[in-house]
Amino acid sequence: MTKWLALLSVNKLFFKILLYFLSLLMLVIIIGVFSYTNYVNEFKRDYQDKLTMNLQSSADAIDGYLQMIHESGVGFFGDPVVKRLLKPRDAYTEADLGELQLLPQSVGRTSYSLNRFIDEVFVYADDRSVFTGSGLNNFDSFFGKFYRYLDYDADYWREQLDSRSSIDILYPTTVHNSFGTKRVISFIATNRDSAYPAVMVATIRERMLLRTMEVILDSGVNQVVVVDAQGERVLSSDPDFAADEALRVIRGESGGVAELPARADGELPDRRDAKVRLASAEQELHRASESMMSGDPALQLAQEVSVYSDAGTGLRQTGLAAVGVETDAQIATAARADVSAEQESRLESDSGIPADPATELRVGAVSYTVASVTSGLYGWTYYAFTPVDEYRRQASGMLDLIVGICVLLCVIGGLFSFVFSFRIYNPIRKLGEVLAHEESGLNWGEQSRAHAGDLQRIGSGIHELISYRLRYQHELHALTQEYLDQSLIQLMHGIERRAEQDEELVRTMRQRLAFDQSGYVCLVVSVEFLPPFYQDIQDVDRIVIQSKLKKIIDGLLRDFMTIYVLESGKNNFLCVVNTAADGARSSIEQGLERLVQTFIHDWAYCRIHIGVGKHHEELQGITRSYREALTALHTIEDGPPFMVRYADDPGSAGGAGGTGGAHYSFADENRLLNLLKIGDKDGLTGLTEELLERSEKRSAPYRVRALLLGEMYETALRYSRERGMDPEELLAGEEHARIASACERPEDLGQSRALLLRLLHAIADEEAGSQRPPGRSAELAQTIRQYVEAHYTSDLYLESIAEQMGVSMKYASRVFKGKYDMNLTDYISWLRIERAKELLAGEQTIAEVSEQCGFYNRTTFLRTFKRLEGVSPNDYRKLIRKDEGRDQGTPS
Repeated sequence: MTKWLALLSVNKLFFKILLYFLSLLMLVIIIGVFSYTNYVNEFKRDYQDKLTMNLQSSADAIDGYLQMIHESGVGFFGDPVVKRLLKPRDAYTEADLGELQLLPQSVGRTSYSLNRFIDEVFVYADDRSVFTGSGLNNFDSFFGKFYRYLDYDADYWREQLDSRSSIDILYPTTVHNSFGTKRVISFIATNRDSAYPAVMVATIRERMLLRTMEVILDSGVNQVVVVDAQGERVLSSDPDFAADEALRVIRGESGGVAELPARADGELPDRRDAKVRLASAEQELHRASESMMSGDPALQLAQEVSVYSDAGTGLRQTGLAAVGVETDAQIATAARADVSAEQESRLESDSGIPADPATELRVGAVSYTVASVTSGLYGWTYYAFTPVDEYRRQASGMLDLIVGICVLLCVIGGLFSFVFSFRIYNPIRKLGEVLAHEESGLNWGEQSRAHAGDLQRIGSGIHELISYRLRYQHELHALTQEYLDQSLIQLMHGIERRAEQDEELVRTMRQRLAFDQSGYVCLVVSVEFLPPFYQDIQDVDRIVIQSKLKKIIDGLLRDFMTIYVLESGKNNFLCVVNTAADGARSSIEQGLERLVQTFIHDWAYCRIHIGVGKHHEELQGITRSYREALTALHTIEDGPPFMVRYADDPGSAGGAGGTGGAHYSFADENRLLNLLKIGDKDGLTGLTEELLERSEKRSAPYRVRALLLGEMYETALRYSRERGMDPEELLAGEEHARIASACERPEDLGQSRALLLRLLHAIADEEAGSQRPPGRSAELAQTIRQYVEAHYTSDLYLESIAEQMGVSMKYASRVFKGKYDMNLTDYISWLRIERAKELLAGEQTIAEVSEQCGFYNRTTFLRTFKRLEGVSPNDYRKLIRKDEGRDQGTPS
């Protein structure tokens, strides 16, 4: 047992997986139970339908027997011989006695017509003689010996001559004769319309009625009970069956009383009320017979039957009226059909039998299902009771089959579950072992390794793999972006590249940038921030705006064109658009229109000038389009805050067909940096002359050539600061300003050229005579941090920091984040909030604290403080004072 528990604790995941699979086998059991239950219900429903059909057939057969008896009685009393001879013995004449043998013959003929199901037919008109088909019998001898009723003596039959009932039925009773004992049902018809009353009795054996139900009773499991319209039991197939109890249960389920209370005379209310109605009907019958002077006795009997039926004793008026005068069986059938709906309704409401055959009734300790039909002639109700266990016994074969199938499926499913669980768990276990291995880098302690589950180890390993993947993905994205930036800059500056490099660049742009067209258009965007931008906007917000400007331009233009934006200098952006020749300008115009609408309320803070090159095919078209865009940008004069110049517009440098303009490529910049590193003064002079001569050949104006000198000047300043030199020591302040000023005359250009060469030669001299180690990004980041810590209370902005460090804004931000894992703007905000927390301990107002921390906008201060501390400055001050009060109240 311990071994299995140890195995379970070690392989919990395996057993969980196995249990998950095994739980699916519950569906097999559920489907098996559902199939068996559905089969039993369907079997029960089909069996009940067949049983109801057989009951209806038996009821129709018994109605046919009783109707034949009724018709024979009508015919017997209508026979002229019977009319003449059927009378008391004292009323016979000599002639009647001579013909008296004709009366047994009439009885014999009637008996013969009913011989198929009749046991005996006898007639009497007084208490001295009884006529049968075999002859004349003594009244007392007949009822006392030859055909003796155990429950009814001779006096009962003598009283029938005085009975007011025209028709009566004696329910099964025992009769003895010379051949044995039998149980019969007696049909009694009394003729009271002639001068002498007479009684005809036809008996039907109980066994003959049960024989009509052989189909129902043949199985030996069904029980049949027949009751009349008043609920009195007429017939029961098995004397041992608790028929009365079953009938009480049926009445109880219908909402009635199981046993009706008896009156003082001992009779049930319904039965007594029926007898009262019967007496009233018989009085009506007597008055009708007295008013009838002459007529057919058969017709009179039919009228009697109609009145008798109106009394409500169970003989249906419609059915008996059909056999009174007309003996056509079709009339009787139609009559039964007319009352069938009413009988079915009465069956469900009075008997309590539910409409659903699957409903079970409990009689004693046994549950039964009940099927029932109602006779259309006499209103008898036939009940067939079937034990519920019999359905289960009949369905036992199906149960065995379903159980066998379920067991087989469970065994097969268990085997497959084990195999699948093992195949799923084994790779998981191996993966967990690999991920938890010491070489994987996961730091699992011995205790953690012992108690950690497979999924926990895998989850931790996958989490670490995801972290690696995200980190590598980020690095790959950065490298890819840097690769694209450098490659596109090389293209724009005209640096020669190998064919395989161009192919790789095209493939990368297709995959990363979705550049799937062969044509390109370059845009050069120049953003100039005006003095209000630095005066009205908090420095932290300015830094955010400047750092996000590239993303803003990209986001605004991307909806109209496939574009890639890279930063080429201070607030200068190069945009490469991949587009087809058709519709290139319209899409660019739409995008620039959105750019205008976005900045339409900000022209007080910035000025945007854009140069747009022509559309060119193939990768080398980027170089030509960039030169055209740069030239178009340089032709823009001071004017509106937003201006766009297209290279193919008339009047632009590109539109005139020329290729003029100052061109300072990436290769030129690299040559300049290399010459500075080695301190080659002659090489620096030669490069400067070469670039100016090239601009002159392109017919560039003096202002454009001055821009060339300005770009070379920026490169020299950046290099000197990165190498730790002070530019102010190399040239005087006014000389620096002179190089960067605009040149409209040749002498201005010459002065700027001379000052630039002096600066380059001074840097070369410093570099040649200095062994200063090359600048490192870590030192630059530390320098930026020291500068920020010294000036965070003043109005800082990214441009000023980059200018102080002599590097670009992008480079300064990247170096600082790489060193301290924090954005430069976040660090400035953190320094200011820390200072604000110190000042809030005093009595200064929020506005004063905001200004002393470097926040010149109170809203910005409140927003930044709550973002970093989670509470407002006022709430923070309350917390400080509350803590101070608690400390003062604590005894030392």
